[in-house]
Amino acid sequence: MADRLHPLTHVIKEALISPQHQQRHFPPVIEWACPVPYFGHAERARIASVGLNPSDKEFCDNEGHPLSVSRRRLATLDSLGLQRWSAAGAEECSAVAQACSGYFDFGSNPYWRWFRPLEAIFEDAGRGTLKDGDACHIDLAPWATRKKWRDLGHAGQAALVERGERVLKALLESAQFEVLLLNGVSVVEGLARAARIELPLGYASGTDATAKRQSLTLDSLGSIELGRPVTILGWNWNLQSPISKRTRESIAAWAARNLEELDRRVK
Repeated sequence: MADRLHPLTHVIKEALISPQHQQRHFPPVIEWACPVPYFGHAERARIASVGLNPSDKEFCDNEGHPLSVSRRRLATLDSLGLQRWSAAGAEECSAVAQACSGYFDFGSNPYWRWFRPLEAIFEDAGRGTLKDGDACHIDLAPWATRKKWRDLGHAGQAALVERGERVLKALLESAQFEVLLLNGVSVVEGLARAARIELPLGYASGTDATAKRQSLTLDSLGSIELGRPVTILGWNWNLQSPISKRTRESIAAWAARNLEELDRRVK
């Protein structure tokens, strides 16, 4: 049976174990929603954007009701015929992993309103896209919360990232990412907290977005052994926030230039 399981099944297992040991300040999550450590084919992608945690819109409509079966994007207790996540075995965990991998596949219902700005970055970078499966998106904490990230408070945010550390470690050590794109200062700070290191991304003061981005290459993130050099590109603006089209395009062009320069150095 093991050879039929998705290669990232163990990441889902870790994500299902983690919330069972909730700590103080851990925020309420959507209990019937599966954990989502990644969106797209993380098992083969070489480039990944990094966010905070899945949106409630991955599972709920604007009124907070579960998406209908025809609009469902990811696995739920109901879709897997389970009463609780603690009952999930290897087959169910593999099904969740496959649903995460197939998020952008033809015939699916991805939340493009959120992912479109990231897809533009991937297209400019020329390293593969979400649509073709050569790029993916990962989150620091894989659980969709009932409140927006900004409404969780510092303690709730920190608890999510801390609890997600083991899941992130399992994913990063299993995948073959060569590039990580950190989408916003909260992601930069969250990844640094999860890996228990400092990321010297050198944000400058002021309002000039071009002065608030930096890149570096690492072969480990604290206790997370990447097993290869990984280029990390980070910027201060969350691309889904109300920023100008010019700023988004500027960030995309900057990322593409950095990756082109990296390719020249490698050659």
